[in-house]
Amino acid sequence: MRSGHGVRGALLLALLAASITVVPACKNTLDPDTSTWPALLSEPASLDDTGPVNQNTILRGVLELGMRNRSALETAVLAEYTTGSPTYRQYMTTDEFDQTYGPLKTDLDTITAWLSTNGLSLERVSSRALLIEFSGPVVTINTAFGFILHDFHPKSAMPSDATGDIYATTTAPVVPAGLPSSLVGLLGFAVQFPSETTEKPPTLQMASPTTPSMALVPQQVADYYGFTSEANKGNTGSGASLGIVAGYAYHDADAEGFWDGFRVVPSSVTEKSTIGSQVFSYGSTTTEAVEWSGALAPGASISVYEIPDASVISTVYALHEAVGRAEVDVVSDPFSHREDLLSPAITRASDDAGLLGAALGITVLAGSGNSSGVDIPGSSSWITSVGGTTVSVDSSGDISSEKGWVDSGCGTSVQVNRPSWQPDNLGSVSGFSSTGREVCDISANAGEAVWMVNGGAWTPVTGSTASVSIMAAGVTIANQVRVAAGLPKLGWLNKRLYESTALQAAFRDQTSTDATNAPAGAGWDCSTGWGSLNLTKMAGADW
Repeated sequence: MRSGHGVRGALLLALLAASITVVPACKNTLDPDTSTWPALLSEPASLDDTGPVNQNTILRGVLELGMRNRSALETAVLAEYTTGSPTYRQYMTTDEFDQTYGPLKTDLDTITAWLSTNGLSLERVSSRALLIEFSGPVVTINTAFGFILHDFHPKSAMPSDATGDIYATTTAPVVPAGLPSSLVGLLGFAVQFPSETTEKPPTLQMASPTTPSMALVPQQVADYYGFTSEANKGNTGSGASLGIVAGYAYHDADAEGFWDGFRVVPSSVTEKSTIGSQVFSYGSTTTEAVEWSGALAPGASISVYEIPDASVISTVYALHEAVGRAEVDVVSDPFSHREDLLSPAITRASDDAGLLGAALGITVLAGSGNSSGVDIPGSSSWITSVGGTTVSVDSSGDISSEKGWVDSGCGTSVQVNRPSWQPDNLGSVSGFSSTGREVCDISANAGEAVWMVNGGAWTPVTGSTASVSIMAAGVTIANQVRVAAGLPKLGWLNKRLYESTALQAAFRDQTSTDATNAPAGAGWDCSTGWGSLNLTKMAGADW
């Protein structure tokens, strides 16, 4: 199963040589004037340049328009989450964002005209107009941008699923004449979306796993993390909403088989294409996220924001759609990609999606990944990074203990500065020493296998898809509890989480870990953040 890393056929291209406004929450530490593709890797020698890409290959590309008045937006968002502020928990509307902080229509029109003049096709514009997708043959792309795309291959296995063709330039691109200065990045290129298929997954052969003890079932997870006690009070997510970022679609028959096997009936799960048409190809990471989210928050309204592949540019685009449509209270992103292998343009686009979500009062959560390193989008200070633990099951079949997972994504960002609300002493506590943003923030089980139905078969899987799905379902139920009490939904978690000792106490602290590169101890540590979910305490905490 691909859980957390879906980089296939994606171009991870260096930033355009445009200047980027530096803001405290997200500072690019790589110089855009000198950052060529190999310089974006921790080990440049791990790539083979196989030469120029075939001129007739059709590729998709994504550009990003910057937010207007971004520093002012950050100030406004911080006020939304500062106790005592006159705007505390008074979230923006999409109209308010568009009018003051969204890209100008004139800039979008300029880019659209430039693409047409240079023989490139405008494919789509994301909600809130921050991302622009276009396509064309490589020969046209090279001419329009004034570079030559090369095809890079990893020499050997790398600490992420960065396999296959990686399209990039050998020199830093220069912004072509005629494009607006608000254009802050070229995220990259990927091959055209795969053809749609109506192929159905195999029929489920067994109603339940033959050996249930081989992996965790929803009831065990629900009992341990507090879902069962909340369900006994009638709190299953009713009236709350959860969005899932999806690479490919999920197996309808698989999900229904999973829920039937554990006698769970989710009230509402809706597929929503992010590209304007239905997506039929299936993805196992998406299927797992849908199955477990529906099992743990069956009363919630769940929307699955699908896109036809799991390349970096596609999952970032789907994240922008899940947030920008402002249809849900919580967004869960199970797709993570190694930050040190990516352009700062990708980090910037992820950060903007998180900032937009915080402004609109949407909780954005991302799995920290399975590579023992720092992954996007969780490296954004506006997104809550959910790390992984490993739980132990006692002779009665109950989860009895928990510790840090050996493969959990954690560490210090090389592209995002440490935000003001994250104390400087975290570096010494975690064993890291840097001015970068530290992850993860919180955690849940990822190291002990959980059951899923994939392709008609019961399959045990590990990875941060499980941990972010657990946490997202928990926040969704907490929102139900808050609304019933006359309180606003939680929105962005990070600032209040790091400032309030009462909130920190709502998470189950782990003081040991299997990770050799991430020490664990009392309080926050890189391995598990502030600890794992205790839903009853989190839902009742004074945020």
